[in-house]
Amino acid sequence: MFPKNRMSVDEAADICGVPAADIIKAAEWIAHPKEDGARRRTFTGYEKGVIWSNDNYRTIAAIAALSLATGNIGREGGGCCRLGGHQEGYVRPSDAHVGRPAPSVDQLILQGKGGIHHVWACDHFKTTLNASKFKQAYKKRTDLVKDAMSAAPAGDRDALVEAIMDAIRLGGLFSLNMDIVPTAIGAHTHVVLPAATSGEMNLTSMNGERKR
Repeated sequence: MFPKNRMSVDEAADICGVPAADIIKAAEWIAHPKEDGARRRTFTGYEKGVIWSNDNYRTIAAIAALSLATGNIGREGGGCCRLGGHQEGYVRPSDAHVGRPAPSVDQLILQGKGGIHHVWACDHFKTTLNASKFKQAYKKRTDLVKDAMSAAPAGDRDALVEAIMDAIRLGGLFSLNMDIVPTAIGAHTHVVLPAATSGEMNLTSMNGERKR
């Protein structure tokens, strides 16, 4: 049971500076049933004005509670999340194997370390620091793998795998890219995987990052 709201619309209007009529209109957009009685589907996004404000935890909790109360959590066409601006949403194992602070992946690649790089909805050529040096190193290392793949006998899967591994051992980098749009770094990858945006297929996770 949700606690009863004891604040009037006029009181809310005085506090937030939004006209009472607009608050009522927004509530109707979010939750007023359609003419056939069907429940509306509403996605609620929030960004810096909320995230960087004072007491943002209670504000975000209120926004999430509103989405939950109107049946828009866990429902196709609905949802509640931040709109993004930084690549911060991820799930990974504990940092016990890398320590703190975690090493910079960009620096590892520049130093010739690592053998496989999975790029997921990000263009490092546009976002990383010292991008020109990174691009040069990335192209040099991925070209080693491309050349090895081109020299492998056609149709011989085992030979292709071995050629890739030999190139990686010599300092090459095997790159996979997943995105919904072509990217600059994607032109240097060896495998391009398609991505689905929110609502495009069943079980697609809600993500408000701008281009995804």
